[in-house]
Amino acid sequence: MRPVLLTQMPNWISLRYPIQRVGHVMQTSKPSNQIAFRYRTIDSATGVTRATAKRLAEHLGVDETQVIHQALHALAAQVLPQYENDDAPLTATQIRQIKKQAPQGAKHSIKSSLFETEPATS
Repeated sequence: MRPVLLTQMPNWISLRYPIQRVGHVMQTSKPSNQIAFRYRTIDSATGVTRATAKRLAEHLGVDETQVIHQALHALAAQVLPQYENDDAPLTATQIRQIKKQAPQGAKHSIKSSLFETEPATS
């Protein structure tokens, strides 16, 4: 931590970097595990206003911080891979296992097993 003399202190105190008094010198602590978050002035595809965050919090029954966490979690689940990256080809054993578990029938169409086919009515 870098000491800051009291005479060098501005008239305002930053909440982002808390100040601690140590004798006649103040110490600035390292930033915590937090980020600065600013609401937008209007709702858009890239952000929301505080009023919208408050409405979401009230609707969900949580506080604004939890709304932000839930939104980030939903975005992470939507955008980030939910599995370990694997670029290796399938092994012969894996191919045999897949063939063994695949349905064995006269029809070899996956579509026929996924969708029910209804006769067309005229």
